[in-house]
Amino acid sequence: MKKITLLLLLLLLSVSGYSQMAVEGFESTTGPDVLPSTNWTLGTGNWAVFDNGIGLGQRWGINSTVTTPPIVYQGANAAYVSRENIGQNNTSEDFLATPLVTIPTNGQLHFYTRSFSSANQGTIYQIRVAPVTGNQTTPGDYSTIQQWTEAQLTAVYNVYEEKVVNLSAFAGQQVYVAFVMVYTQPSTVLGGDRWLVDNVSIVEQCLDPTNLTATAIGLTSANLNWGNPSGATSWEIEVLPASATPTGVGVTYNGSLPYVATATATGTPLTPSTAYVYYVRALCSATHSSWIGPFPFTTASPGTSCSAPIQISTLPYSTTDNTSNYTDNPAIEGSPGLVVVVLPIII
Repeated sequence: MKKITLLLLLLLLSVSGYSQMAVEGFESTTGPDVLPSTNWTLGTGNWAVFDNGIGLGQRWGINSTVTTPPIVYQGANAAYVSRENIGQNNTSEDFLATPLVTIPTNGQLHFYTRSFSSANQGTIYQIRVAPVTGNQTTPGDYSTIQQWTEAQLTAVYNVYEEKVVNLSAFAGQQVYVAFVMVYTQPSTVLGGDRWLVDNVSIVEQCLDPTNLTATAIGLTSANLNWGNPSGATSWEIEVLPASATPTGVGVTYNGSLPYVATATATGTPLTPSTAYVYYVRALCSATHSSWIGPFPFTTASPGTSCSAPIQISTLPYSTTDNTSNYTDNPAIEGSPGLVVVVLPIII
């Protein structure tokens, strides 16, 4: 009985070893600056470093330089490949390939990345995939599924940005996923850029929130609600003035819906008669959805409804306004044609 139990346990471990890939931050090895063309053992298994035979002086390795802006996205290390002079009209392809991994339903590749140079020097950054029947270190077994130019890789060349690549076409399949830096040198002069990659993971997609709404809008609050196809129990919400630019940094909320907003994401209280927008993303166990929004709402103005009355603290009281500035809500204020007159009482 013990032997059977042990056998089943080993079987489960071997299967789970090829499940969706946990975050690899390249922290479990210091590595030389230039790696040999052998397997690179990291926390998530055997990664491979290889190339197409052009430009053998620089290969994927580890960079832990401390500088500003940061060379490393998180922790102490990041994967890094530099440039080199490969000769006129030659094309180099530098590969960093994951261990064999089973792609989950709605699978996605997530990683953080940046380059080095502000000028466009013609480098191409690619994600390639090879099937289990292929060889981890054979360039010809890989197919390109996503690529970026230097200008497309990040909005700001030296600031890390998260990239998400759709792998749903490979759901249920065991594959190798490779980061490939490609450069064709147009002259005899050294050119091209470098590539930094950190916090790589392959996970099931965290589905985007749907059907954003704002209800029960008061003078200084609103109930924010949305559809939850991911089944998440935690979200990040960014509320901001309608004219402001979203920062991608919101308030984390772990309660039940709706979310009662009383302040912007920076903590500024909501004010009456003000236009706002909000964005929301689901936070799943391994990753997060995309930001969804903007959804607009405007806080109530005093006197627009019974729930937002004008507060009169002293008498006599007078004001000048226009009925076009007020909403028509028969469900609260009564049916059309009904006139309510409030007369002062003099004692």
